[in-house]
Amino acid sequence: MTTTAASTRPSMWAHQAWSLAGVVSLCIAATVGAVLLNTDGYHVASLFAIIAAAGASIGFFRRAWRIHFEVERELERMERKYGEVYGRAGISIWEEDWSAVGDAIARLRERGVTDIAAWFDVRPEEARALHAQVMITGVNRYTVGLMRAHSEAQLIGSLAQILPGSIASFGRWLAAFARGDTVYVGESVIQRCDGEPLDCFVTAALPKETGDFREIIVSVIEITGYKRDQARLAEARDEIARAQRIATVGALTASIAHEINSPLAAVSSNAAACRRWLDRPAPDLAEAKDAVGAVIADVERVCAVIERTRGYLQKADRAQERRDLKALIRESLELVDREADSHEVCISLVLADDLGEIVCDPVRLQQAFVNLMINAIQAMGASDRERRLMIAAARGEGLFRITVEDTGPGIAAEDLRRIFEPFYSTRTGGMGMGLSICRTAIEAHGGTLSARSTLGMGTCFEIRLPDPLT
Repeated sequence: MTTTAASTRPSMWAHQAWSLAGVVSLCIAATVGAVLLNTDGYHVASLFAIIAAAGASIGFFRRAWRIHFEVERELERMERKYGEVYGRAGISIWEEDWSAVGDAIARLRERGVTDIAAWFDVRPEEARALHAQVMITGVNRYTVGLMRAHSEAQLIGSLAQILPGSIASFGRWLAAFARGDTVYVGESVIQRCDGEPLDCFVTAALPKETGDFREIIVSVIEITGYKRDQARLAEARDEIARAQRIATVGALTASIAHEINSPLAAVSSNAAACRRWLDRPAPDLAEAKDAVGAVIADVERVCAVIERTRGYLQKADRAQERRDLKALIRESLELVDREADSHEVCISLVLADDLGEIVCDPVRLQQAFVNLMINAIQAMGASDRERRLMIAAARGEGLFRITVEDTGPGIAAEDLRRIFEPFYSTRTGGMGMGLSICRTAIEAHGGTLSARSTLGMGTCFEIRLPDPLT
């Protein structure tokens, strides 16, 4: 705005000079005419001279005033145009007078101070006093709305009074001035007129000469929503990373525990047997030797599990086997028979005749079957209704479908959405890892695990596994 007006003024002064020239011409003509009238024989010539001079003067005046009015109208139009652009811009624009800061920096340099930022760091009172001398001289209309002010006048005055929180970034401004930066860029938090904090991105072109500090244009872009979205995104990423770590550790731990539990139990049993053979009045060394051999074999099995775990961590290919799906399900049921009996649960098994073979990691897949069955049995532990565990498996459309359904109390909708999260359990004392491990195992085979439930009626888990043989 100021630059446009200033650039138009020289034309206006030139046209006013034309007007002055017209007046001078008229005066000269009148003087010449008067002299000529007092001279004998020149009356007619004098009259013509006066009329000519007067006509020329009037022409000069008319032209000067016409151009003057046209320039003024054009200037007003340009001021209105750029004033509208300035006011409607979707960026908050502040006009600020930092001349006190420019003068203070110049005085310090004259005294030989080179690190101006450090000078004010150890003199916070001087910095605050200087901050109070920075004046806001104008803002655009967008700023009035952004700051929730009643009018522009509410935002005019000392920077320390209008934006007291700006003292926190004042040191960065001083450092930028001291370094001779051409542009200031930074984030800041200011308070609206109603007290609400506002995250913003601030930029300004910084002057080189001390006299230019009187008018610094500062642009402010609100980034409150952006910062909030970034915080949510960071939180979501952290939560996802945490869940992945928990799921990985949980699945790995459960897998190790499952696989080494059996050989360790055998180690204990065979070691106890060896001791009994040796404790006899006549030690049976042959039997003791066989028991020690069995212990060694079981320890080797444990070592194989550890080696397999290392392969898992190193992304080694997993051993896939062709296994009869019916046999896997039946073996899983055998492992939970005792649990079912202790909870007085009846088991119903419906397996299609054409199930055939599945290519899988049998230990992981069986682990998922067992976990689902154990969960279903324990869910029916306190039920007064008939306790029935129904397992069905069918094959078709390139998929194996296995369902594990119970007649327990069911799962509430809000819990159903979270049951596969690590460490989330609906049972008191539950670790909340079983279903997470199940889903990890099923998804490792390219399948899916889902659940549906009705309160008071029971819950059904459905496993879908791809059938690569079709």
